[in-house]
Amino acid sequence: MQRRNFLESLLAWLSALALSLMAVIPAGLHTLSPVLRMKKQEDEDWVNLGALSEFDQEKPSHRIIRIRSEDGWQIRRQSHAVYVVFDLSAPTVQSSICPHLACPLSFRESSGDFYCGCHGSLFDSKGQRTDGPAPREMDRLPSKVVDGILYCRWVRYRAGLSKSVEV
Repeated sequence: MQRRNFLESLLAWLSALALSLMAVIPAGLHTLSPVLRMKKQEDEDWVNLGALSEFDQEKPSHRIIRIRSEDGWQIRRQSHAVYVVFDLSAPTVQSSICPHLACPLSFRESSGDFYCGCHGSLFDSKGQRTDGPAPREMDRLPSKVVDGILYCRWVRYRAGLSKSVEV
């Protein structure tokens, strides 16, 4: 093999390798992106609600959480209200969305219950349904306590069902 033929062959092989890598690397990263993003998202999903000592154990405490949601290329920041309720000195975090038709719930200090202004569903101070068309109790959000700090993860539930089903 002559030197000229060797250099032409080497250049052809290196060009083919470069073109192949230009196609394979992005395809591989695209395929692996959900796996690479998964751990990062799991850690980011938990929202700090504050130290346990900041919450009133006698009545529900209202908090606003801000979450980041991705839908394809669209990234949105949303605010949601949650209520922290103590049941047997253990905190639970409840969604402020009515399980009937996803209207907002509000806590009424005067009567000590949660009220849905859309269709009149009532829930006691612990989130149990007491009256109205809501098919179930208030939805509980996943929560955890780490080093005295309460964290929750926002989950949207399907409205109108007798059991809590994540959307």
